[in-house]
Amino acid sequence: MSNKPTLALLTSLSLLLPLASLNAFAAFEADTRSSSEISLDKIEQCLNTMQCNAQLFTGETVSFTGTLVDADGTPIGDREVKIVALVPTPAIIELTTTTTDLVGTFTAEWTVQLLKEESATYDVTRQFQTETLEIFAMFEGDDEFAPSKSSKLSISVTVNSILTTMNSDKTLYNEGDSVLIFVAFIDSNDNFIDPDTINATWNNQPIELEKKKEGSYTFTIQNIEKKHQQIIIVPQKEGYNLSTAYLTIIVSGLR
Repeated sequence: MSNKPTLALLTSLSLLLPLASLNAFAAFEADTRSSSEISLDKIEQCLNTMQCNAQLFTGETVSFTGTLVDADGTPIGDREVKIVALVPTPAIIELTTTTTDLVGTFTAEWTVQLLKEESATYDVTRQFQTETLEIFAMFEGDDEFAPSKSSKLSISVTVNSILTTMNSDKTLYNEGDSVLIFVAFIDSNDNFIDPDTINATWNNQPIELEKKKEGSYTFTIQNIEKKHQQIIIVPQKEGYNLSTAYLTIIVSGLR
């Protein structure tokens, strides 16, 4: 019986084994790319220089700055940088992206929002609480430079709220008087803010408020009747906790 097929098989195996060994070695070969270092500066809202511990409200704008350099401190320009957040689920969620300039610096902005699937709705009886995030900058690397990520900034995000206030120009009216109503909407940072929509009723009838400036409105009742009068204001703004305001107009002589 001829042994030529056996010799041919052995010869083929002898050629394949070194190739397989080379492939295995290549899989474990060290990364020859230059290392990179990315840093993320403390944001303006940080309460300390260690972990940051900023307390933010939804709707705020946060500015991020930082640098991307190589191991020698040489700037790495024209590279994409991602600002990401680590949430407790756990998961990493991309907040925004930017590109380094010629000197390796980057800037980015993010409008603060809850990262959970749920968010505040128009249901004024439903209130939302605080979410804790760990934010860092990340460079994913390329053919020339290895990836890197910055140290983390700890922040808490609280759903912004609209406080509705309402009062009148007097506490007691006579029949036939004019009544001037003042309505204001104020957010959690004590800033006047406009709702997306305003549902206003006077004695269960829809009314239109007159806007004076952002977050400030009025309504006038002419020739008030001698009966119980009530105004109800319900603001609506997506992503905000909401409050409803009630005001009863007191007319002299009513019991």
